[in-house]
Amino acid sequence: MWCQIYECLYFCGAEEYSVETQQKVLQHILERNQISREVAAAKGVPLLDLFAALDTERLADFRQDFFDVLHPRPAAYQKIAAAIYEGMGIMPPASP
Repeated sequence: MWCQIYECLYFCGAEEYSVETQQKVLQHILERNQISREVAAAKGVPLLDLFAALDTERLADFRQDFFDVLHPRPAAYQKIAAAIYEGMGIMPPASP
């Protein structure tokens, strides 16, 4: 029964979840991010690079901030907000 219920769940579009699929998606993200950086630099427009802000290379486990290569955990929301505030050049609201 469990397999019947969950066999329709997909990771990215019609791709079923697998380590290989995650690796393909990450490679696609890396390529598109590089293109975005190059275009922003060539056009002289600002770029809020959330990928760089959420770099997990130094974490013992990337799952600290992400469920998978696409979906951040709630624990990462504050990092995302801080990166956006910093990128926009504004101060975040004070903590209560």
